[in-house]
Amino acid sequence: MTPPARAAAPGASERILVMGLLKGAWLAHACCTITELSVPDILGENTRPVTEIAAEAGADTEALYRVLRALTTVDIVIEFPGRCFALTPAGSLLRSDTQGSLVPVVSVVRDEVLGLFGELTHAVRTGEPAFEKIYGKPFYDYLGANPDRNRSMTSSLAASRRVPAMLASCGLADARTVADIGGGNGALLARILTDHPRLTGTLLELPEAARHARHVLAEAGVADRSEVVEGDFFEAVPTADVYVLARILRNWDDERALALLRRIRRTCGAGDRLLVFEKVIPDEPVFHPAKIDDLLMLVLVRGRDRTESEHRTLLGAAGFRVEEVRTPVTDLDAEAVIEAVAEQA
Repeated sequence: MTPPARAAAPGASERILVMGLLKGAWLAHACCTITELSVPDILGENTRPVTEIAAEAGADTEALYRVLRALTTVDIVIEFPGRCFALTPAGSLLRSDTQGSLVPVVSVVRDEVLGLFGELTHAVRTGEPAFEKIYGKPFYDYLGANPDRNRSMTSSLAASRRVPAMLASCGLADARTVADIGGGNGALLARILTDHPRLTGTLLELPEAARHARHVLAEAGVADRSEVVEGDFFEAVPTADVYVLARILRNWDDERALALLRRIRRTCGAGDRLLVFEKVIPDEPVFHPAKIDDLLMLVLVRGRDRTESEHRTLLGAAGFRVEEVRTPVTDLDAEAVIEAVAEQA
């Protein structure tokens, strides 16, 4: 391979780029701060002077002004004459009453994620998650031993999870039963059953998440066609025609991910379908936001975001034949869907 030509010496634009990256954590903290103070909710759809915002938020006017001014540089708020501010469309995602609100994500980032990245060097040196260094045990063991933290994180993450956009491309007209393995808050199964009135479904989750899922399924009006089972998916999974794994495999290393897939394969029959919703990193060296998301897996758990070929290898080793991988076209930050079929044993 011919080596690339020597790059030109870095100039002012390159310095601005790198310094902007280094200051990124400052802006993340600024977003967390205004969200914690309910500033986006105070602003709503209005333009208001910082004196009024600070008074309602219980904040120092000058300090809040400086934070909001900084956030104008990344299009979270707009400043108008007289030190007045309004939210941008991006900033409105920090409101608690906005559809698709990121407030639950902000709380997790503030309370958990930012501290983990302070130990990224440890993760790179050792290959061990930063979480285990900070808390003394693996992520899921910690949640199991700390019910309050488990409850708050489960609630926050459940509120922030979106139904995968690629679900609409999955033909389920011929299915009779669907099993959502590790189905979280139940929103995905609720959508599936709502869209397919002849289907019945089972959701398998740990107790805390299972309780929340029952409420979501009841609110969606599909409780009579669904069952929520509490259990460990490494131990047993319910039977179905179609199995769903949404944002599950990324949480586990190859050994554990393969163990889960084999557990499903031992339960299902030949020809049963498996739908895997995950962010899929391109095998080619091109831009994709999942390459950044994978850093969270590096510091949090022993899992990873995988490439298409890595997913194919895992599924093949477990006895599934990948029939199609469909990736989102307009929203690269959304999950792809990997459709697989259980092969003859």
